[in-house]
Amino acid sequence: CVPVKEYWLEALLEEAEESFGVFGPFAILGSKYNGDSWNRFRTSLPLSLQHHINGNALYNISHPLFLNLLSQLESEKDTIYNA
Repeated sequence: CVPVKEYWLEALLEEAEESFGVFGPFAILGSKYNGDSWNRFRTSLPLSLQHHINGNALYNISHPLFLNLLSQLESEKDTIYNA
């Protein structure tokens, strides 16, 4: 992966600092899916999928929500829910 924009990391850090200053500690800082591929059938999708966060995000690995998610994923590793 090669960055396509100069100073992308600095911009990302600035956005994280601004978000922290306004909202406090975040668990996940990123955007919702904003494409148009689902437009024809978006309303038939479950709300959790309609509003899922894009995987390209900053994850605060010390936030309780993230730690809870990690614990849940670890508990599911040997089950049918391990995706």
